[in-house]
Amino acid sequence: VAMLLLLVSGVAAWWPRGRWRKALAFKRDAAPIRRLRDLHKVSGLWSMALLFVLVATGVLLALPAVTQTLLAPAAIPAPHPVAVGGRPITIVRALAAAHRALPEGRIVFVDVPGAGAAPIRVRVQLPGDPHRRFPGSYVFVDRFSGRVLAVHDVRHAGTGSALAKWIRPLHDGSIGGMATRILAVVLGFVPALLLVTGTLHWLRRRDKRRALRAPDDPIPPAGRGA
Repeated sequence: VAMLLLLVSGVAAWWPRGRWRKALAFKRDAAPIRRLRDLHKVSGLWSMALLFVLVATGVLLALPAVTQTLLAPAAIPAPHPVAVGGRPITIVRALAAAHRALPEGRIVFVDVPGAGAAPIRVRVQLPGDPHRRFPGSYVFVDRFSGRVLAVHDVRHAGTGSALAKWIRPLHDGSIGGMATRILAVVLGFVPALLLVTGTLHWLRRRDKRRALRAPDDPIPPAGRGA
């Protein structure tokens, strides 16, 4: 959230009051303080849109309540078991049941409860789901009877779920493969660059203002001749 506020305040501070060409320029032959300001400005401008996506999706991942308020994705089912006690089914049988429920999907991983009668949760990537590691579809299998208790198909879960499934791929850069993942890593260093250049620019401006406010050195009195 703080990063979002910094991005907005940076744009507000940069917003040109005159010529846009001057506001977008980087003067290589300018004074050091001007080059430092231009480096800060250009780095922020060129990465602003992507940084906003990176930070905004990070906020949505870190604050699920905000995601629920803005997008209202369909809730993931929490089914109750139909059989309690007995010998639990094998993982192979649970995977087979999940595959029958969503035959066009790719099984990604399985959550097996450690104790009790909680169902086995199988996470599945369906066609159109952009994330290979954290897809949004689930199959819940009773751990004793092997029955499918519930299916959460993200394709039929509404607009909110359709939008929410893009949050993580946009945040970690997996949306476009290795190229966008590398881009996401590089973008992660941009805030540090902005912090350093912004701080150095502020320090140099502060020193310059202090030098301008400092009183002139007094002229020493002329010595008397012998």
